[in-house]
Amino acid sequence: MLTDMSGCRRASGIRTIASVAALVAALAGCRSTPDPAGTTPPTSTVATTPPPTTTSPTATPIPTYTPPPGRGVKRPPGVAPVKGIPCDPASSDAHFYEVAWFSSFASYAADGKPVPDFQWAGAQGDLSVYLSGTGKARAALQAAGVPASYPAYRDLSDLDAAMRQGINVARTRAESKVLTVYFAVKTAHDHLIESCGALER
Repeated sequence: MLTDMSGCRRASGIRTIASVAALVAALAGCRSTPDPAGTTPPTSTVATTPPPTTTSPTATPIPTYTPPPGRGVKRPPGVAPVKGIPCDPASSDAHFYEVAWFSSFASYAADGKPVPDFQWAGAQGDLSVYLSGTGKARAALQAAGVPASYPAYRDLSDLDAAMRQGINVARTRAESKVLTVYFAVKTAHDHLIESCGALER
């Protein structure tokens, strides 16, 4: 009887092992079979055309005024400090000329805009009233004993020439020269302020 029972146990053990082996094989087969749902679909490449590049026209830069460097002007030897500031008439006229020129013409040119027609009308006569100051200043310098070689005389000539050029530009409506005149007047005026200021020290 014991022999029979041990045989049954061996037979049962064999069946159990066979069952486990069959289960392992089944699981292995499941793992070795790729899952259609888990596959990565092939990627498609779509060719894109970059947008065309547009080049905007480069605007011409508008020049701005740069004050001239100092010249180191000093009062001439042997000339006492000049009181009463003889250059005041020319400097005052130059200031009002600059204000009138900028408001009437240069402000438009600085913004890249054309000067309106009404600004040109009558400009010659309006600007001419600022020409007398240079002559008065020259006479005052001579009366103060300032030698003719002193830079202030040349500065007065440059200022007078620049203002007269502006009047001619206004007469011909030469719009391209508006800023050139403005800068020339301001440069001559700055030079005059330097040279006449040195006479006071």
